[in-house]
Amino acid sequence: MFEETRRTAGRGLMFVFTGQIVALFSFIPFLGLAALIIGAVISLYGLYTLSQATIDYKNAFTLTLVGMVIGILANFFTGGFMSGVLSILKNIISFLVVYYVCTSTGQLLSGMSMAQAYTQAERARTIWMLYAVCMAISIVCGLLSYIPIINIMAALVSVVTAVVQLVASILYLIFLWNSQKLLQL
Repeated sequence: MFEETRRTAGRGLMFVFTGQIVALFSFIPFLGLAALIIGAVISLYGLYTLSQATIDYKNAFTLTLVGMVIGILANFFTGGFMSGVLSILKNIISFLVVYYVCTSTGQLLSGMSMAQAYTQAERARTIWMLYAVCMAISIVCGLLSYIPIINIMAALVSVVTAVVQLVASILYLIFLWNSQKLLQL
């Protein structure tokens, strides 16, 4: 049973990884929207596959659906209080999805008797903690950006946070790739 759970999780992580990579091509003119939609569908399928493995993955899948609804709602509000609230909610939900994927994968990997699996399990904790710190700083900077003078410092901190978030995102992709390989052994 544990073996099948690991394989299911490995397949799901592979789809999440693939979806994230496809979505990276959203910057290409004319093809960007298609890449974004295709990447989202592949990632969603990967999270659905993961949800068959453990309850924490099911939480990540459900939160992703909630995040999509919030994203659609955010399109109706441009600027103002409600837009800010929806943005904060979306950041929190995105963090929670990463948290559940990392912790669930880390638990599955820690049950394996391989040094690489243990290293990946430890890396999972580092990644979700980086995401948590970046999310908290982003929210605080977003709130402080409305205060004159302080908004300049908040903007500078936001730039540094964006760089750290980029690094964390790259580490997350590497984690997804390595974990799916290990879990499908």
